[in-house]
Amino acid sequence: MARRGLFGASKGMLRRLVARLRRPEPSPAERALAAFRASGEKLVYADVGSAGGIPSAYRELSRGGGAKLLLFDPQEDWRLNGQADEYGGCDIVRVGAALAASSGNRTLYITAAPGCSSFLKPNERVLAPFPVREWFSVTSMKPVLAKSFAAVRQEQGLPIPDILKVDVQGAELEVLEGFRECLAGVACVELEVNL
Repeated sequence: MARRGLFGASKGMLRRLVARLRRPEPSPAERALAAFRASGEKLVYADVGSAGGIPSAYRELSRGGGAKLLLFDPQEDWRLNGQADEYGGCDIVRVGAALAASSGNRTLYITAAPGCSSFLKPNERVLAPFPVREWFSVTSMKPVLAKSFAAVRQEQGLPIPDILKVDVQGAELEVLEGFRECLAGVACVELEVNL
């Protein structure tokens, strides 16, 4: 007779469950990445709000010739200044543009942590109880010309991305609206949701 542990489960069942919990299921983006690696096609990965950096798996794939990285951010990226090696050997197209639903002048609130900058001014009252509140301290404001992805794509001849990551501190829906009909060609969308 099998020995029973927690809630009547056998110890073997518990060991298998613990092993499975330690091996989380791959995310949709990780599954898409694995499919591209297997196909031999070149993946196009777009990061809107790239000041926060991109996952190492995409950089590694790009270094091996398997991906083109489209980086969208109106801020200068210290990773591309030659002193940092984070993107060394990668196939990169850097687009110094702020993406939005349509073209127009906007104010970009530059924050202490570049990845927290946004068109939306950080709400200090909401952030007050959180340890990361200092990251959102506005250090300057920068006027920028925002454009839709569809417009930038037409101007620069960019491909439609296979995987799209959008992290723009509250303006994600506006960025997606700017993709217009191009969004139908995107296989996987990863975005931060702010409620």
